[in-house]
Amino acid sequence: MPDWYIYIPSMTVSILTGIGLVYSWHQKAILHIDLKREFISLEIELEAGRKNPTPELIEAVTTKMLHAETKEPPILRVLNIVCHNELGLAMGYEQKDLYRIRFYQRALKHFFDWNPNSIQLHGA
Repeated sequence: MPDWYIYIPSMTVSILTGIGLVYSWHQKAILHIDLKREFISLEIELEAGRKNPTPELIEAVTTKMLHAETKEPPILRVLNIVCHNELGLAMGYEQKDLYRIRFYQRALKHFFDWNPNSIQLHGA
């Protein structure tokens, strides 16, 4: 066995740690948990006033929802379209009603949008 094999585990850990620092996965996970709590509390508030919704309740919940949405990260359009396609498949849509996504767009969908304006329907 070559001597350089002993360095593979430490190099792997170093690379993954560097990627984690660049993308701040820990902070994004905390943000996700906080946003989830905020939206669940809004849902509880709406459910409590469900039998007798007042305009004041709707206005208050809408305002809180818009404040929570300002904390959300930007939308990844390619990821959104992939989710749309998966939902369409689950609902039995035909292939012509789904969007064609290139392999590189699909591979990088969780990190950034790669030319989302080029995405078209299969039937187009």
